[in-house]
Amino acid sequence: MEQAAHKRAEKVKNILLVEDEAIIALCEQKFLEQNGFSVRIANTGEAAVSQAAQNQQPDLILMDIDLGSGINGAEAARQILRRHDLPIVFLSSHTEPEVVESTEAISSYGYIVKNSGNTVLLASIKMALKLFQAHQREKRKQEKLQHYETILRHQAGLHKLLIDMATLYINLPGAEVETAINNSLRQIGEFTMADRVYIFDFDYARNLAVNTYEWCAAGVPAQIDRLQAMPLASIDEAMKLHRQGLPLHMDEVERLAPGPLKATLSEQGIQSILVVPMMENGRCIGSVGFDVVRQKHKFISEEIELLTVFTQLLVNVRQRKRNEEQLKLHSLVLDQIMDHVTITDLNGRILYVNKAEVDLFGIPANHLIGHSTDRYGEDPSYGATQRQILEETKNQGQYRTEVVNLAADGSRHIMDCRTREVLDDQGKAVALCGIATDITERKQIEQRLRYSEEKFSAIFHASQNLVSLSDLETGLFIEVNPAFCEKMGYRQEEVIGRKPAEIVRLERAYTEELRKRLIAGQIIRNEEAVLRTRDNKVLNVILSGSIIQVADRRYILAVAVDISGRRAMEQDLQRRMQEQDILLRETHHRIKNNIASIHSLLSIQANITSSAEAGQVLQEAMSRVDSMYSLYAHMVNTDEYQDMDAGLYLGELCDSVMELFSGKLGEAAVKLEKNFEPVRISSSRLSKIGIIVNELLTNALKYAFHRRAEGCISVSLRLDNASIELTVSDDGKGMESEKASGSGKGFGLTLVHMLCEQLDASLEQRNHCGTSFILRLAVDENKEKS
Repeated sequence: MEQAAHKRAEKVKNILLVEDEAIIALCEQKFLEQNGFSVRIANTGEAAVSQAAQNQQPDLILMDIDLGSGINGAEAARQILRRHDLPIVFLSSHTEPEVVESTEAISSYGYIVKNSGNTVLLASIKMALKLFQAHQREKRKQEKLQHYETILRHQAGLHKLLIDMATLYINLPGAEVETAINNSLRQIGEFTMADRVYIFDFDYARNLAVNTYEWCAAGVPAQIDRLQAMPLASIDEAMKLHRQGLPLHMDEVERLAPGPLKATLSEQGIQSILVVPMMENGRCIGSVGFDVVRQKHKFISEEIELLTVFTQLLVNVRQRKRNEEQLKLHSLVLDQIMDHVTITDLNGRILYVNKAEVDLFGIPANHLIGHSTDRYGEDPSYGATQRQILEETKNQGQYRTEVVNLAADGSRHIMDCRTREVLDDQGKAVALCGIATDITERKQIEQRLRYSEEKFSAIFHASQNLVSLSDLETGLFIEVNPAFCEKMGYRQEEVIGRKPAEIVRLERAYTEELRKRLIAGQIIRNEEAVLRTRDNKVLNVILSGSIIQVADRRYILAVAVDISGRRAMEQDLQRRMQEQDILLRETHHRIKNNIASIHSLLSIQANITSSAEAGQVLQEAMSRVDSMYSLYAHMVNTDEYQDMDAGLYLGELCDSVMELFSGKLGEAAVKLEKNFEPVRISSSRLSKIGIIVNELLTNALKYAFHRRAEGCISVSLRLDNASIELTVSDDGKGMESEKASGSGKGFGLTLVHMLCEQLDASLEQRNHCGTSFILRLAVDENKEKS
């Protein structure tokens, strides 16, 4: 009874019998049904494939191999097994080994030879069903194991992703945060197979949600551009959860109740969504979300954990980035400060220095940070020590002193140092901050100012000139030196506080005019003026004045140089010079008269002498006297006593010689050509040159034109680079070289050669179509021999 009840409780097994012989199929069907099976028949291979695909699949298939004109049983079995996992038992009359082996490659549930008996058939079917059930149990077990392995691999990948992101964000520089966040969104999206991963920041001031980051899978449209100002009211249901720190988790968005949130999500085509709030100090500042748009998705706990951990990492790294940016901003601000900022711990170890500090001392920041403030050096003989600054700051909470610091190049810097403790929120000292100003230049300026003031005071009081200082605004004297009081006849207290016009009585009454000129920006320099002293004595002075500024006030500094004594000396000197000028003119007049008297005496003697030779000698002497007279007259008439116009003098000299010889050349008509460039020569040299020209011109007139009807004499003077060239030439009969060299007994040429030697000049004679004498001497008269 119990066995029968058990059999009834068992599910009836459905068998698909594939047999093309109808009688055999009916017989087998009847037998199997009698043994508790439900049997359907398919008489072709195609029918078997079709029935195996129906909703009510068979529990087992008995497959004949030969099935008529269609596909055979083996092919039908292959097609069925490609689509369905069913036990197939081959039922055939074939006993050939190759046929049996071929079916084993298709199905491993058995091969029954027809006519083996009902017992064998029934046992084989039951065995195949049990074997199939065992295979199914093993398959489910393997699938479950694979599922567990997939979950474990997924969890391991999740943990690795979380660890990698945590490691990345711990020491991530602020400049790389943007790139890292975008990469993390991509990694999370690809790992979870989400369609869209994004970040929103909440702007409570404007009640907006702003989409700041987004990653989309391939083919999924981006939403970030249209979600830059999404009203918080449109996601109010989500915001209620987020404010409590809870996520929004909807595997099927379509199940949401109608409202703004469902409308917002539906607009973006979202089917499943997971959004985790970003919490900072208990306040929701934004959210990180997954969207699935291509199909529904059931979010597992690992995905929720991943997004939650990433959200917290994101909050931390963005907060650190803001802190870094704030610190960088503080550092930039400190670097703009011209003062020198140093932050140390409580033991004096340097934690921070600004740019001004690095630039001043020439020590890189990394060579200062971590070291004691002793690196700055000190000079205890001038100011505080580093240890004293540290201790006094910790004892008093703040300290100010001057200290000498040493730069890398050894230069000394005097620093006005102000230090203070840095307190935390509880008022506990956590660091020391020092702000120092380099006052080295100021100290040097102060020292120079003191020296300048002392020097000015010494000069002011020691000067023999009249020096006064008056206020520009009030016009009152505020300081006068002793010389002023002495010369003007006042005591100092009688002058201070009074106006200059009351003390300094200028004859031309232009005290106010001078003041106005100074106010207009003019500087009074060396203007002569006449002052009247207290006892009405006249002082001739040279007056100078300017405006000087001391601190925020302006003053008039006036200096008067007493030139009364010098003026008297100048007047006396002028009188003496006038007397000497009268005397000199009288002397010149007498010298000219004496030279003229000599010329007259020689002329009288020449006219009365009976000797032709004596007459000629007297004539030559008169010519030489005329040469000196001409030079002297030129000096007196032109007041040229140093350099003289050589051409003007030599021209007058040549005319004088020609006039002297007029009427004494017989029938010869001699013409004189003069060509003088403008050359200035000292009177001492020009007197010698004049004698040389006189002698050469006289010789030419005496000898060159003997027995000639006419002739020409040329005298020229020109500058040739650094030398002066004088040429006297004639077109006469020429002169013997012996006479020209001065070896003869002629006095004139002997005199010429002597004078050339004194002038350190060269003399060249040329005998071609007459005689030419060329005299060359240096422009520099220092070469002249004494």
